[in-house]
Amino acid sequence: MTNTKFTNAAIVIGVLMLLVLPVCAVAPTITSTSPGRWENGTDLNIYIEGTYFPFPASGPDKINVTLNQSPLENLTALGITYTSTTRIIASFGVKSIHFGDWNVTVINMSDNSNGTASNALSVYNNPPTLTSISPEWGLNNSAAEFFNLIGTGFFGTPVVNLSSVGITPNVNITATNCQTISSTHISGYFDLSKVGATAGQWTVNLTNPDGNLSTSTLPFTIWCPSPTIASNTQSGDNSIVHSPLTFVVRGTNYRSGAMVNITNGSIQIPTHGFTVDSSLLPNRITLFADTANQRVGFYNITVINPGPLYNNTTSVNAFQLFYSAAPYINSVDPITIANTSNISGFQIFGTGFKDNAVVVLNQTGLTNITATSVDVNTENLITCNLTTKGAPTGIWKVIVTNNDTQASNTDKLFTITSPPVPVASFNAAPISGIAPLNVQFNDTSVNDPVVWNWSFGDGQWYNTTTFANRNVTHQYTIVGTYNARLTVSNAIGSSTTIPGTTITVLKNDKIGLFRNGTFFLASNNTGGGGIVNAFIYGQAGDLPVVGNWAGTGTTTPGVFRNGIFYLRNTNTGGAANTVFNYGQAGDKPIAGHWTGVGSDTVGVFRDGTFFLASSNTPGGGSVNTFIYGQPGDVAVAGDWTGSGTTTIGVFRNGVWYLKYSNTGGVADTTFTYGMLNDKPVVGDWNGDGITEVGIYRGSNGLVALAGSNIQNGGTSTYFIYGQDGDLPVGGYWG
Repeated sequence: MTNTKFTNAAIVIGVLMLLVLPVCAVAPTITSTSPGRWENGTDLNIYIEGTYFPFPASGPDKINVTLNQSPLENLTALGITYTSTTRIIASFGVKSIHFGDWNVTVINMSDNSNGTASNALSVYNNPPTLTSISPEWGLNNSAAEFFNLIGTGFFGTPVVNLSSVGITPNVNITATNCQTISSTHISGYFDLSKVGATAGQWTVNLTNPDGNLSTSTLPFTIWCPSPTIASNTQSGDNSIVHSPLTFVVRGTNYRSGAMVNITNGSIQIPTHGFTVDSSLLPNRITLFADTANQRVGFYNITVINPGPLYNNTTSVNAFQLFYSAAPYINSVDPITIANTSNISGFQIFGTGFKDNAVVVLNQTGLTNITATSVDVNTENLITCNLTTKGAPTGIWKVIVTNNDTQASNTDKLFTITSPPVPVASFNAAPISGIAPLNVQFNDTSVNDPVVWNWSFGDGQWYNTTTFANRNVTHQYTIVGTYNARLTVSNAIGSSTTIPGTTITVLKNDKIGLFRNGTFFLASNNTGGGGIVNAFIYGQAGDLPVVGNWAGTGTTTPGVFRNGIFYLRNTNTGGAANTVFNYGQAGDKPIAGHWTGVGSDTVGVFRDGTFFLASSNTPGGGSVNTFIYGQPGDVAVAGDWTGSGTTTIGVFRNGVWYLKYSNTGGVADTTFTYGMLNDKPVVGDWNGDGITEVGIYRGSNGLVALAGSNIQNGGTSTYFIYGQDGDLPVGGYWG
């Protein structure tokens, strides 16, 4: 109790003395600070304990605290919290300062007296982290392998190390020329050529200048350098004689145990007996390749160093395997062709021909002609097709190239020529027949014409440039003789068939009847006459006469009346086209082609005398008059010999007296056909170009047409047509 009173009194006395006595300043001291170790990243507040901290200490005008680390600038507290004369709190308002040890100083601002605690605050950083390194590998012959390292917490000049993994003794390679580009990016160089930079897996770590080691490492692979191929054995053949082939590869970075692969796709030539010599520059690998019967062509060469960390290298198409011999051409067939057609089945004879060979025709300065459908029948024979149509003319080399690129070097020549002038020719069938006559014309021209011009001789033409259409069928409708010709041409010239082919179109005459001014013209020589053309022309009592008046080849009607002829040019009724006086009443009319030229003209028979007109005009022009026959005979006219000229004859009581010329005299042929009271009728009944005889027997309408002008007419045609009293006529009605 007493002690307590004494203590309280002493305090009071002390306070009074401070109030009345002059102040004597005492320098502050620091006995401790907290924290003693601070990590960048949080607010920096320091708790300081000591003595003689002035009162009140409400700000830096009374007391202040500084941090000092030489040679850096002092760091002054922004705020002071006074707890007592022995304890204050200094707030610096920062979260990061330079790492290392700092001195802490408390300053009495009234007299600048101070107290310092040396190395009272130790500042350190967060450990750095590593995210990636690029590249992630390097070759152990590189003295300056550049890298970029990405992470966090980098500052100053960190130390970057490569550390070996699983390699004894453990080896570190420290990066050089490191540059801290930012707190997340560092670049530098590794010297991987140092002794000990063994191929394998390594790790990357980093230590900041504050001693902090990265919290993680990154993998880094060191490889041996890839081998290179500078040269190798370039070619060989696949013959048994030359296998195995001694094969040499030259280059760099070949290691003991290295191997060589020779490949073409999935095909690999067996190799063995490798000898590696790395002491030579370039390095050398010698081996044996079993090339016998291997597929020809280009092969890749691959050098394979041993072990998982040794890159391989491949030289593409570095080796070519050939057949043991190039193809050789002895002869070709054919050796020439015109450039108007292609060749199918071109033959090449020689040796060493292989499957998939290519055949070309070659001429300097021109595009090759490449054969199609190439068939290597044997090693001695190739057949193929050549597109020579339209090809340039000249001498071409025939070249065979096998699939190993070896080509024939013999100058076997093939000539492409211009086509010669075409020579026109054709055949026609039939060349004679009854109208309408269909004739097939077939071209047989040579030397490759490209244009065909047909002239049929009847005023009709047919032209074509299409080979498939060059043959043609033409119909002749008019009786006569025609000269058919063919003209063919190509780029070289043309030719025409001379004199051409004669086409003879014959009439197949039909029966007709005249009855009291009406004509009944049959369409065929059968019963009833087929389709009958009936028309009125003339009148009762007229005598019918028919002929080719207009020169068209068609027989048309006419009538004779009291010395006057009325001729019509069509087989229809109507007015006469030609009317003229010739003869006299009682004469019997006839008509014919008396001279073999022009159209038919009339004539009359008068009691054994013929009067043949030369024109269908009054008086008949120049008249041929001669005695033949006797009164009572019936005059007839026809081309009895097929000469094209009409001559006369007479019919007397079933007997025919035919004359082969229009003169008097003895008959040239006499024969019986018919009987008394039959009416004669003539015509070319079978279309053989010769007029045959016939009779009409009105009592029963029988028509008998002879097959030839001989006794009883040969093979005859019989049919019923007309009625008693009809007058028969014969002709080609068209």
